[in-house]
Amino acid sequence: MRNLPFFCCMQKFLQYLASEKRSSVHTVSAYRSDLEQFSAFIQLHFEIDDLLAATTVMVRSWIAHWMDQGMAVSTVHRKVSSLQAYYRFELKQGRLRQNPVKGIVKPKKPSSLPQYLEVSQAEQIYQPTEEGWEALRNSVILRLLYETGMRRSELLGIQLKDIDLSKGQVRVLGKRNKIRIIPISKELIHEINSLTEANQAISEENTFLFIQSKGEELSTFQLYQIVKKKLSQWTTMKKRSPHILRHSFASHMLNQGADLNVIKEILGHSSLAATQVYTHLNIEKLKGIHQLLHPRNED
Repeated sequence: MRNLPFFCCMQKFLQYLASEKRSSVHTVSAYRSDLEQFSAFIQLHFEIDDLLAATTVMVRSWIAHWMDQGMAVSTVHRKVSSLQAYYRFELKQGRLRQNPVKGIVKPKKPSSLPQYLEVSQAEQIYQPTEEGWEALRNSVILRLLYETGMRRSELLGIQLKDIDLSKGQVRVLGKRNKIRIIPISKELIHEINSLTEANQAISEENTFLFIQSKGEELSTFQLYQIVKKKLSQWTTMKKRSPHILRHSFASHMLNQGADLNVIKEILGHSSLAATQVYTHLNIEKLKGIHQLLHPRNED
């Protein structure tokens, strides 16, 4: 039987996320799932049907449960963040006196640096491809991802009204519904203009830049397949997702001398700390070159 008090509290929290925090539909859905899973966990293992009666011990047990299941540390972090946000909300509402997540230390993430293409590999994006509408669409996809560093959700959300060819810029809707303007090259402007004209022959009603052959919006799965197929031709990296092109954009810009704050603004990062990972990436590469070439590092 559904726990009505919990259901009502959760709905108020989710409405708060959507309306006041302006969280995305994906984020709200993820928080809902995490809260429902935690509720089911404490009911099964502690016979507690009220989320507000949960304790720190229960939260730690839940974290341990997911770690034992082999869940990625980043996913566990998100689940803990969901609980933190929920219980902060309940504290503000006066329905909770003590936060059970307070003092919880999240599992340590393994240190890893983002993967990226070498410049020579990225240059393959600009090699001539097959002709036709689909080849043109796929070319524009890869060029936009690499030249702007935008996220896959931002790319899929681009509508024709968001593109200003005369000014050479595109407007994207980022995380927390933040809009930013990204410049695009003259060559890419020409490609986009050709694509929009070709799209008209497929669908005059669909207002999105990237569509399927039958006129519907391009799906996330299709985008991944397009990027994976192309990158497989140039690299043996295990990861071949759209995010690789975002990492490549940032790394190559930094290596060419771009200011970190400029990269931050283009990527749409909320803080400089998120962008600084590319500085670490550059340092690690320099270390590798130093170890390889410096005469004092000879075996």
